[in-house]
Amino acid sequence: MKIGRLLVMLLLAASTASAGEKSILVFASGYDSSRPSAVSILQRADYASMTVTISSDQKEAVDQFQELSLARQALIQEAKKTPKVLVHIGPVSLSPESRSSLMKGSSYSSGSDATVHLLYSLAENKGDVFQAARELAALAKGMKAPGKASYRFSSIRLVVDTPEKYRPKLLQMIFDDIKQARLLAKKSGKVMITGLDHPVLVRQADDSHVELFIDYAASMELLAE
Repeated sequence: MKIGRLLVMLLLAASTASAGEKSILVFASGYDSSRPSAVSILQRADYASMTVTISSDQKEAVDQFQELSLARQALIQEAKKTPKVLVHIGPVSLSPESRSSLMKGSSYSSGSDATVHLLYSLAENKGDVFQAARELAALAKGMKAPGKASYRFSSIRLVVDTPEKYRPKLLQMIFDDIKQARLLAKKSGKVMITGLDHPVLVRQADDSHVELFIDYAASMELLAE
């Protein structure tokens, strides 16, 4: 199959898939200089995020569930007082076992918890992640969990909204890069590409920028003259 035809098919598939997608937030991984990407997009992250893990010291599971719900709602209401902060509801882990039963087991578990992500838009402050961190930290400091519930705040991380929307652009860049390599080689040959079906990955580049890339591999078998 010719590269041009393959590119059209991949772009069409990517466009079709992205048309029905919902917004998906992806946290950037730490920068890894040992794995540079030949083709990538460097841009400012959409958000700086602080993850809040909510837990409860209530002994009985049913009391934990109720308190987690109340504590999460209280956190959401408090966060809404800061217009620049968006709230994204994360997963919950609800264990039917009481805390006393868990402590008697062979391995201790903290029981149930809930997660909420507080997002500060970096578009609002021209990418100043330090300002975002100050405002998120101030918000966290003022939050008091009800009853025996508690909030645990993570460090600040960069977030990209729906990285898959960049797949068509990345595919075009990958094929342009391969085309340029063939021109420089000044020889015809067969090109093998794997990994184009891999997800679009996000890696932190600096304090406010991320690198978007697909973990693909390409090899070229040149024909002898």
